[in-house]
Amino acid sequence: MSETSINSSLSNSLQSIDGQNITNAIRNILVINCVVNIPLALTSFVGNTLVLYGVWKTPTLRSPSIILLCGLALSDLAVGIVAQPLFIVNNLLRVYSQSQNVKDVFSSVYNTFGYTLCGISLCTVAVISLDRLIAIEKALEYPRLVTIPRAKRVLVTIWIMCVLLPALQLSSLYIRVSAIGIVTSICLGVSTTSHLLIYKTVRYHQRTIQIQVLAVGKNTDGSLDNMLKYKKSALNSFIVFLVLFICYFPYFVVYAIYSQSTINGFLARGLTSTIVFVNSVVNPFLYCWRLREIREAVKQTLNCAVNILLALTSIAGNTLVLHGIWKTPSLRSPSILLLCCLAFSDLSVGAIVQPLFVAKDFITLYSESQVLKDIFWDVYNVFGFCVCGISLCTVTAISVDRLIALQKPLQYPSIVTNSRVACTLGTIWAVCVLLASSEVWAKRFLLIAMGTVISICIFVSTISNLIIYGKVRHHQHVIQIQVQAVETNNKFITNSHVAGLKRSAMNSFILFLVLIICYCPYFVIYLVSSFYSMNSFLATSLTSTIVFINSAVNPFLYCWRLHEIRNVVKNTYRKLVCCKLI
Repeated sequence: MSETSINSSLSNSLQSIDGQNITNAIRNILVINCVVNIPLALTSFVGNTLVLYGVWKTPTLRSPSIILLCGLALSDLAVGIVAQPLFIVNNLLRVYSQSQNVKDVFSSVYNTFGYTLCGISLCTVAVISLDRLIAIEKALEYPRLVTIPRAKRVLVTIWIMCVLLPALQLSSLYIRVSAIGIVTSICLGVSTTSHLLIYKTVRYHQRTIQIQVLAVGKNTDGSLDNMLKYKKSALNSFIVFLVLFICYFPYFVVYAIYSQSTINGFLARGLTSTIVFVNSVVNPFLYCWRLREIREAVKQTLNCAVNILLALTSIAGNTLVLHGIWKTPSLRSPSILLLCCLAFSDLSVGAIVQPLFVAKDFITLYSESQVLKDIFWDVYNVFGFCVCGISLCTVTAISVDRLIALQKPLQYPSIVTNSRVACTLGTIWAVCVLLASSEVWAKRFLLIAMGTVISICIFVSTISNLIIYGKVRHHQHVIQIQVQAVETNNKFITNSHVAGLKRSAMNSFILFLVLIICYCPYFVIYLVSSFYSMNSFLATSLTSTIVFINSAVNPFLYCWRLHEIRNVVKNTYRKLVCCKLI
């Protein structure tokens, strides 16, 4: 049967889906399958992009085996951004479009890209298996036999060959099916044979080394370590091959069975194609699971990307809060002034500290200049310790402010004034700037001073919140007794008063608790790495990101807990949106 008649049969079968009969269930299955492919495509795009960018930014990872993995990641990325969107459009057109020409065009385009990219993945996995076989069989000659230029040439050859193969789409169906079957059989045969030989060689080496160890009494030449490295490398290759085979096998079976493209065949191929696409989603997770170097590179890249988003959120949120308060004179009370200082320090984190953090990490990883690395480390530490110290001290001042408001409600307006708050904040900034600058000239002094300041702030905040809690409980108990004894009409007023005290105390406690949760991991890592020699670069980077989350979260806390700030921020946002629309 010719391919034209098959396409006509497929078209006629699918047109029955548009009728008002039971086949609406098949249409729903196809639509659900398209919806499932959307998050799969996004995950494939993000995961493989992170892997490729991490390898590109890490020169130490550019070995032949990693280059081959990058070729696989590149084909998986193309599946996510090209093949899957075309798959979704092709299926939706088959179900809903009335134009047969449009259906045929998109079907041909999808088949061309789909067979090309999946063929590239299959061939690349076969080459990876061969690479691991050569590494084990010819360990001494491997650096000479397998080089980065040769690995790149092999990948280019695979891409050219797989791009030319879909040209058979224009020829007869028999030639196309035969070509796909031949390429698939060769790749599966090469991969299977390679892994069987790898298994046999590793087992042989393992037995030989065990005999040597038993004879000599110990492993003197490091052969045991090499054997373990070979086993792990071979296992990594086998896992990639096994996952690919599991994902591709259902489609191969369906393709062989449903050579006459019926409606059941179209549905089965659509569902098994989604399983094929799952392979492109899973592979980045396999790389990160099995290869520590790629895992660390991806973590670092993802950490920098997250920090960019956090910095933008922090800048936008704290700017809205500060602009709203500045435009609302009725909000300029001492307690709001303290919140403004906290918002300004959080704004400084997003606008200054986080960009320095990202630049410092990239320079540390990729720059060859030690002087440049030291400069960026010192600049980042000075600004980071300064701004984060200001945030910690300001949260402590807020706790003390709420304590005074509860302990001395009548004297509070005379004790806590805007001028005194401004002087307090100025002192906090001056002390934190002075202490942070000691990073340049006395790092040991900075460690002692930082520990002292942190201890004092946490102690004062904890004691203040405990006293506030006890005071609020006492007020609540006294008011309940009075209400029960007198039963006056002031019950609603007293309950509102207690609720106001509780809410004010809770606001202060939430700010303090969130800050402690965000800062605690960094303090632990910093203290441990200061007293014990350890490589804490990645741990410090990740815990620093958790610290920066505090600056992004605080504006949302203000809007959640303080209705005055919430209303001001809403109005400011509406005005900005209206100005842009005008």
